[in-house]
Amino acid sequence: FKNIHITGGGSKSALLCKLTAQYTGKAVAAGPVEGAAVGNLMIQALADRAFASEEQARLCIARYFDVKIYNP
Repeated sequence: FKNIHITGGGSKSALLCKLTAQYTGKAVAAGPVEGAAVGNLMIQALADRAFASEEQARLCIARYFDVKIYNP
């Protein structure tokens, strides 16, 4: 893996994210906090053809939800 993505409640812990980045030597993307709900919504939207592709759905998430990056 090139980086690590932490979602849900754990993404609110700056200490967890910083230590994960430090000990793995990989960048950590933290968020969105409601990762399971957002993922469920995107799967339903993809099934309904609201997005042309998974990439388009990911771009929507990146645009509208906070994701903080922690570097090693």
